[in-house]
Amino acid sequence: MPASLHGSQGSNNPHKKPKPTQKDWADIWFGKLAKFHQIDHPASWHFSEEEVIAFLKSKVKAGEPAWKRLKIVQALITYRNTVLKSNEPRLEHIRAKLQEFDSQEKARAAGAPTEEELVGKINPREPDVIQQMRRNLRKLGKKYNTEKAYVGWVKRFMDVFTAIRLPRVSTKPSNKQTSVSRSRRTPFVIRSPPTCCLTTSISAPSRNCLATVT
Repeated sequence: MPASLHGSQGSNNPHKKPKPTQKDWADIWFGKLAKFHQIDHPASWHFSEEEVIAFLKSKVKAGEPAWKRLKIVQALITYRNTVLKSNEPRLEHIRAKLQEFDSQEKARAAGAPTEEELVGKINPREPDVIQQMRRNLRKLGKKYNTEKAYVGWVKRFMDVFTAIRLPRVSTKPSNKQTSVSRSRRTPFVIRSPPTCCLTTSISAPSRNCLATVT
């Protein structure tokens, strides 16, 4: 066998294009995002969460599967971290949702029961932390009364937390009104649920209240 042929055996085809790296996909999908929003100078553009969601909705209308939309979000997170070098926009909660949709699509394709078939319908208007809590409790086989009690504790905590963070109205009542209101004030006691039943981790603030319940 000629030496030239022997040396060429097992070598890579020089005309074969290498597979795109994660950084390449980040640049590719950022370019498509900028083109979708008609950005004239994408190099200085910092995209927002709302712009990413609008782009993903166009992919849903085009019939793109969840796994591909998941790749888009992952690529944009990579671009945000490596090029923009920023923590904004927050896209991790979108990635988590798409991972859930991807699992459901794969289960549906394999003929396995979907998560909705396993845990039943859950109100999509509830906060994400409540929806995830209901799913986990139902997977654990907890009774409805237990689920209702746990969800009630979290909702009350969220109400109190929201009330604490609301700005106070700058009104100056008279001393007489103040003393009367203070005398009528009753202490508000928050009792925590059993620590063995619930563990939550709440991420940085975003548009929705996001958490993972295990």
